[in-house]
Amino acid sequence: MSKRLIKSYAVVILVVLIIVSVIAVTLNKPPIEQATIYEIQAIQGIGEILSLRIVNYIGDSETFDIEDLLNVKGIGKEKLKELRKEFR
Repeated sequence: MSKRLIKSYAVVILVVLIIVSVIAVTLNKPPIEQATIYEIQAIQGIGEILSLRIVNYIGDSETFDIEDLLNVKGIGKEKLKELRKEFR
């Protein structure tokens, strides 16, 4: 095999490993719909009242996407970003 072909295979393998790693990390995050008030409160900047609003909003929604949390009073882009780090 030529060096160029070996390098090409190495790049493909590296890309596949990165994709698999990203998928594994994403799947290890629990869905926010199953989170308790206490799990949500553990996130920096989210207290008891806001976590209760989040849980109530999710419970009242027929269909839910984490982006919808921007509709909750007190949730902005930064808090949503923090929630996304912990939940899917």
